Amino acid sequence: MQEIRLKETTEQDIYGILFREKLQAEWMGFLRRMLKKSKEDLIQNAYKICTYRKIYQIMSDESHFMDTAQLKALIVFPGVLGYLFCRWLRQEDAEDEALENCLRSVVLELEKEHSGLQEKGGAA
Repeated sequence: MQEIRLKETTEQDIYGILFREKLQAEWMGFLRRMLKKSKEDLIQNAYKICTYRKIYQIMSDESHFMDTAQLKALIVFPGVLGYLFCRWLRQEDAEDEALENCLRSVVLELEKEHSGLQEKGGAA
């Protein structure tokens, strides 16, 4: 019979669990507040809701790789999801610029592909 060995729980594991519980509580509180709003307000807040969810998921995943000091700081930080969302809004221009660059690049690729197809079709 095989012996099952349980992983020893470290301080980092405990703080990781606490941080993920804090994130979940903030996410659920945010959702409850959003669900009290009218349909029109929900539609107006769709970007905010989606972005909060992404931040929640990313931070939950990343918490597994954070050190104890980082986790401790985030646990005591009030309203960390809201804060990270506000910080993201300040960075949004960079995302828009990245999207614009990506779209320009795709358009150039499509243009090259299209011109290549026309040359092949015209030569036939």
